[in-house]
Amino acid sequence: MTGKILRFLLVGLVNTLIGLGVTLLLYHGFRTGYWFATALGNGCGIVVSYLLNRRFTFSAKTSLKNDWLRFLMVVLLSYLIAYRLSLYVIDFFLPSFGGTGAILVGMILYTVLNFIGQNYWVFKKPS
Repeated sequence: MTGKILRFLLVGLVNTLIGLGVTLLLYHGFRTGYWFATALGNGCGIVVSYLLNRRFTFSAKTSLKNDWLRFLMVVLLSYLIAYRLSLYVIDFFLPSFGGTGAILVGMILYTVLNFIGQNYWVFKKPS
């Protein structure tokens, strides 16, 4: 399990660098608008994450179509739950940390929830 978690974190680093690279290239290199650059950059990061996690992290052999839809659902739900919950956690326990604290807590919660969802639902090995 430790190896799988490390591979998952490595994939997260790679997809973040690719997504950020595409965003910055579009925004600064091609002078596109902010929304276009961030949407395309994040979209690229999500696709890279799916492909690498499917093959490298979880060695999935299941349906691409079903996995893709489940993957998108897990990413979206993890994001919504993690970043909403992190606001409550920071407001209740560490209000002086404000939005920056909530972002950092949200990143950790998002990563944990995303791993759990992908490991136990999206790329779950058949019994």
